[in-house]
Amino acid sequence: MRFLLFAILYAGFFPLLSAQCPTTNLTLASQSDIDDFSINYPGCTDVLVGITIKEGFNENITNLNGLSQIISVAGDFQIRENPSLSNFDGLNRLASIGGDFFIYENITLTNIDSLSNLEIVEGDMRIQFNSALLNCHSLHKLGLVTGDLIIIENEDLENIDSLSNLVKVDGDLLIGNNPSITHIDRFDQLKLVGGDLSIYQNEALASIDGFDQLVTVFGELGIIINDSLKSVDGFNQISNLVGDLKLFGNYSLTNISGFDNLSAIGGYLELSSISTDLNWLNQVTSVGKHMEIYFNSFTSLVGFDQLTTIGDYLRINNNPSMTHVDGLNQVTHIGGYVRIVGNDSLTNLDGLSQITSVNEYLSIYDNLSLLSLDGLSQLTNVENNIMITDNNSLTNIDGLGQLTTLNKSIWVLRNASLTNVNGLSQITSIDEDIYLTDNPMLDQCCVLCPLLEADDADPTVIGGFIIISGNKSGCADETEIKSCST
Repeated sequence: MRFLLFAILYAGFFPLLSAQCPTTNLTLASQSDIDDFSINYPGCTDVLVGITIKEGFNENITNLNGLSQIISVAGDFQIRENPSLSNFDGLNRLASIGGDFFIYENITLTNIDSLSNLEIVEGDMRIQFNSALLNCHSLHKLGLVTGDLIIIENEDLENIDSLSNLVKVDGDLLIGNNPSITHIDRFDQLKLVGGDLSIYQNEALASIDGFDQLVTVFGELGIIINDSLKSVDGFNQISNLVGDLKLFGNYSLTNISGFDNLSAIGGYLELSSISTDLNWLNQVTSVGKHMEIYFNSFTSLVGFDQLTTIGDYLRINNNPSMTHVDGLNQVTHIGGYVRIVGNDSLTNLDGLSQITSVNEYLSIYDNLSLLSLDGLSQLTNVENNIMITDNNSLTNIDGLGQLTTLNKSIWVLRNASLTNVNGLSQITSIDEDIYLTDNPMLDQCCVLCPLLEADDADPTVIGGFIIISGNKSGCADETEIKSCST
């Protein structure tokens, strides 16, 4: 009986004696702390708390061999600010981390090859400020990160090819400010990003490919300010982008393909610094929020041939080679304002011929070659101000001829070639102001006579100021225009 009792007690307590693990978060601040881990915690393979490895004052951590028994860490695992640590030898058995995993500011770290068995990080994973790190070759088993995956500001990092088995990132996937990365092409199994996917400010990055299995991005897809980037490909499985699509500041970009199935952008679309055509967007039917197209060198918007809806505003600004907007011919709804500014070669707006209403303001400004507004001939309502200014080649505004009531103000200013305002002939009331000034060739304004006379009889017809000046004789001032009736 006594022997049986001893056997039971031995069996019950032996695991506790043989697997002693820390019970509170552990900080290892010296090499001796690392070396003594197996002595202080014999048999501890599954650490149930967090671990921070950070050199203390006058200490040097040169290796992690003393941690070779660890298979999992249930809490956060931080390896940070260890200037003497060149590799992670000793972490060869590590398979899972239950919290965040930070590899941060280890300035002599050249490789993390010993993480070859890491399969899951149940939190954020951040690789940052490791200036000597050359690659992430060992992460070929990593399949899931339940938080953010952030790889940023690693000066010598040349590639991240080993992430080829990563299937899912529940948070953001950010790859930025890694000046030595030349290609990103091995996310072969990635299917979902729960937050933003952003690739930004990687100076030597020449190509992006290998996202062929990616189906869903719940946040923004951004490719931003990568100075050497020439080619973007490999997003063929994305059909409905939940968030935004942003491509700007990639001044060497000459090839964009691989968005063949993209039909809807749930957020906004921002395109800038692009020289290639837009045919890669030829399946997109809707943009859920606003659309901004600025500082591009393409000649037209051909490629948006299926686009019918823009949920918020449309801005087309400072595209010096763009001659027309014909790619927008199918757009019937714009939920916000329309602003077309500083497009020096733009000659017409015919691509907006299906637009019947603008829910905020309409601004056509500083388009030096614009000849007419005929593309707006279906427009019957503008909810806010109309501004037609500084379009040096514009001779008429006939495209506004369907408008009868202006809900705010209208400015027609400094259009050097404008000769008439016949496009305002149907206007019967203006809720606020009319500014018709400094159009040096404008001499045909008689179509405004009935409106001005109606305002004399009923001052509510024009609710605000009437400012008419600086135009040619015939449109010099309000009195001269009203003389048309005599």
